[in-house]
Amino acid sequence: MYEQTKERPPAATFRILGPLEITSADGPLTLRGMIARRLVGVLLLTPGEWVGDERLVQLVWGPSGASRAALHNTVSRLRNVLRGSLGSADVLDYSAARYRLDVSPGGVDAVRFRDGLVAAAAENDPHVRMERLRDALSEWRGPVLADTSEWIRGDPAVVALEKARLECACGLADVAVELGRAEQALPFVERLAGELPYDEPLQARLIGLLAECGRRAEALRTYERVRRGLAEELGVDPSPELRRLHLGLLRGDARLVLRGGDAETPQPRPRGDAVPAMLPRDVADFTGRDTQTRYVRRLMGAARRREAVDVLVLTGKIGVGKTALAVHIAHECKEDFPDGQLFIDLRGAGAVPLTPEAVLGRFLRALGMRDDAIPEGLEERSELYRSRLSGRRILIVLDNAADEAQIRPLLPGDPGCTVLVTSRFRLSALEGARQFNLDVHEPDQALELFARVVGEDRVAAEPEAARTIIEMCGRLALAVRVASLRLVSQPHRKLAWLADLLSDERYRLGELAIADLAVQASLTLTYESLDAEERRLFRWLGLLAMPEFTAWTAASLIDRSIAQTERLLDRLVHAHLLEVQTYGAEGEVGYRFHNLIRCYARERAIMEETAEPIALQASPRPVRRLA
Repeated sequence: MYEQTKERPPAATFRILGPLEITSADGPLTLRGMIARRLVGVLLLTPGEWVGDERLVQLVWGPSGASRAALHNTVSRLRNVLRGSLGSADVLDYSAARYRLDVSPGGVDAVRFRDGLVAAAAENDPHVRMERLRDALSEWRGPVLADTSEWIRGDPAVVALEKARLECACGLADVAVELGRAEQALPFVERLAGELPYDEPLQARLIGLLAECGRRAEALRTYERVRRGLAEELGVDPSPELRRLHLGLLRGDARLVLRGGDAETPQPRPRGDAVPAMLPRDVADFTGRDTQTRYVRRLMGAARRREAVDVLVLTGKIGVGKTALAVHIAHECKEDFPDGQLFIDLRGAGAVPLTPEAVLGRFLRALGMRDDAIPEGLEERSELYRSRLSGRRILIVLDNAADEAQIRPLLPGDPGCTVLVTSRFRLSALEGARQFNLDVHEPDQALELFARVVGEDRVAAEPEAARTIIEMCGRLALAVRVASLRLVSQPHRKLAWLADLLSDERYRLGELAIADLAVQASLTLTYESLDAEERRLFRWLGLLAMPEFTAWTAASLIDRSIAQTERLLDRLVHAHLLEVQTYGAEGEVGYRFHNLIRCYARERAIMEETAEPIALQASPRPVRRLA
């Protein structure tokens, strides 16, 4: 994260969160020509960082392409314009087929926005956190680089910014309702909801904020607009959560609570002795995992027999189906927990994870506490929460956890309750927790999932193409589901058509996306949680053609000691970006990628690197070249 220093105040301001705007000491600077605007916009996505010429050509000229000479000529003209307007000869730098805009990070709105998110996530005081989120959202004037071409807005860096904006707006809505300050969040959510008319969790928050502000009629009109748009444009009905919210509005219950997570939307706040029922609906076409389900339920039963608080952690790589399995198990064992079920998405992989204080506030309301009876501090809330759970049999599902510190205040103190946690990170330091690693589907289970969505007749007509698609998806549940939904949306297509598209690793991740489901976007969240050196090692490992490699091989890529490299590799394993195995009589440790994660690592290398590591250039083994 960039830090703006006092020694170098920004000579100019650069705004990309909306149409591109540049302002110098002399006033606004207008760049003539779309090519120049695209070039500056792409460089401002990573200010101060080097960007390879291949990536620039791809994003600036798009499908038509251009020569390096054309890029060089454009840069030369642009450098003259910037030098004359900003009074600096080295704003636009060039070195070894790569370019950068050497500007003060504090002068770039996207950097200020991300810094604001970090500050909000670290803030314990909900009032201050709300102000941090409001300030961050104030940087936005519209979609990223709104006046450039569509292909730039599909770039992962742009998609990540837009996703962070959405999470920031939802987080602001949640904390505003928690504090009774809905009117202060409404303008921000209202504006973004206008840009994303079919994002149901966001629209639910808008409706909830309107109701909290006493604008019930407008909330009802907003619901009707969303319902009509979903029906006419997408051919679908509103989600069960939106319909339940609508029913609450019709009953005149304006006291709505916004609960975290993509599957959860505002619910009436319970009063008195409440039996919470917060589970999202079970996946209708849930497939396989019978062995895993039986094993987890057996562990839960053993904990009840020994009268202990049971904490089970489901971990695994992104898209493997952790949430689906946790929700499925929770529905299967609801009768074992007659006092209710608590559920929340902790947003551990997002830009703004929920704080334990915010989660406890929502859980206490779900358990029947009134707002004026809920204390402010984390310790006081945690004590009250444990008291409310004492003597009760409640299942608590904590989805998408960031780390152990986020979980600990949410654990019950007495036996009787069970906590089911999911995380893409290994929560090894969570005391007394039982760890369960979820792997990809077996081939037959993956095929069954694919057939349930696509249709058994289509799979029976093209069995080889179906199996090819599944293997190219690496039998990852999210990827298999996305691939099957793409075929459902195009019933006139043969399965072989999609198999052919997925056969090219360069474009495979781009093809595994539909609506708001995308394997690439999920991987980006984990990638951005790494530090710079971990990301660099991850990218370069993606260039290896060998299916397995050792710490020695990895160390040669980054010119680090074996011990230093092993610590970096451990972090990648911790984030489930690498798989680890032992072999040989001495138990030598080896590493490998899941095939889609390897595709992503190579894609990031192409985007961010301009030359291969020296160790790869000199390697006699086959490597995957950048070009």
